[in-house]
Amino acid sequence: MTVQTTFPTALLLLLAACNRDNVPCPTCDGEDQAEQEEGSLPDLPCGGADLLTDDLNCGTCGNECAVMWPDTDYAAGGCIAGECGPLWSGAFTLLPLPDMATCEQLCGFGDVACVPKGCSGMTGFVCVIVGDFGDQCDLGKPTNHATIELTGACDEVIPYPNGLEPSDYPNFACCCERP
Repeated sequence: MTVQTTFPTALLLLLAACNRDNVPCPTCDGEDQAEQEEGSLPDLPCGGADLLTDDLNCGTCGNECAVMWPDTDYAAGGCIAGECGPLWSGAFTLLPLPDMATCEQLCGFGDVACVPKGCSGMTGFVCVIVGDFGDQCDLGKPTNHATIELTGACDEVIPYPNGLEPSDYPNFACCCERP
């Protein structure tokens, strides 16, 4: 008889335990739980900034990451996984062949590493300035585009554009780690 009364009692206790509507917050006291139920936000660092992606609070509050040419095909920098992303180097004049410049060499001049495909999926670019007042290398303007986009390894030779006029000045830049 003991077995028969124990089984129904255990079944009733199990069903009662599974039918609880309000499970209390195991880590909160009653006041905190009530505040969370009313929709108030918890006190978050940096005003709730996502430290993995916020350009003004990258990794820690107040750590600002520069962004070059935002909202363009050539955007670089910003906060990536809690660290400031790579940036384009300054533009350098590309000498005619047989110069064998690479992005690895260029970034090395600044004692930083080249980041293959690290700036909008590119390793580097070549653009051409036409005449003395050309601004075609300002890739922050939506109408300006690189003549050559480099998407290979950092040790590949930067190609020289073909068919240039004497008044054309090819420039190049590479995607480099921040110093």
